[in-house]
Amino acid sequence: MMKSSRYFFLAALISLAAVSCSGGWRPLFDGETLEGWIGVDGQDLPASYWSVVDGAIVSHPSLAEQPSEIGDSLAPASDTRDMMTRAVYSNFKLKVQFRLEEGSNGGIKYFINPGRFSGPSIGFEYQVIDDTVFGKKHFKINNVQTTASLYDLLSANKMKANFKPYEWNDAMIMVDGGKVEHWLNGVKVLEIDRFSESFDALVVNSKFYGQEGFGKLEGGHILLQDHGCTVYYRNIMIKEL
Repeated sequence: MMKSSRYFFLAALISLAAVSCSGGWRPLFDGETLEGWIGVDGQDLPASYWSVVDGAIVSHPSLAEQPSEIGDSLAPASDTRDMMTRAVYSNFKLKVQFRLEEGSNGGIKYFINPGRFSGPSIGFEYQVIDDTVFGKKHFKINNVQTTASLYDLLSANKMKANFKPYEWNDAMIMVDGGKVEHWLNGVKVLEIDRFSESFDALVVNSKFYGQEGFGKLEGGHILLQDHGCTVYYRNIMIKEL
């Protein structure tokens, strides 16, 4: 580890410790290991899928080291493994810092209940994606598939959020009963009542239609999605409400 990276890593750990001792916030990532995280549906987590590098959780770290054109690095869909927290959460605030490689795609999911729906990773998703380059290199995305959106349901209004995909960004998810909020860099970018008729209408017009009980569960695991790209996550903190 380079000297500057070592200093940054130590500073991040000190910051984590300070935050975790105040206001009820607790770390879900210790900055060094994947302790507390498991593969969804019982899969293991070899280092080729998820590793800890300089105080951050990284998906497919080797892809970032391979020379390629912008956005070309993408593992096959069959070669992906999501990972989730061992613990289950209901009402909470979740903070995560994330950074993308150019053309990358990831996601922060919640209300994950493997075995409940047609796939183990079905749940709410705070989308994490390179809004511009991913669509040019792979397949086009629409406005409910952009960063900070409630994936395939509700788009995020990022006009004032200063989103810079290749720098560190601050995500926050808040769940309090039916109320769900997504924040990006200190700006609230969407809000929805998941028990409302308007939410039900969104589900009908989404890929989640037919998944009985979607959005209505009391709680679930928190999950980091693997889309075969390199995405960085750090300072993962939760405060239960």
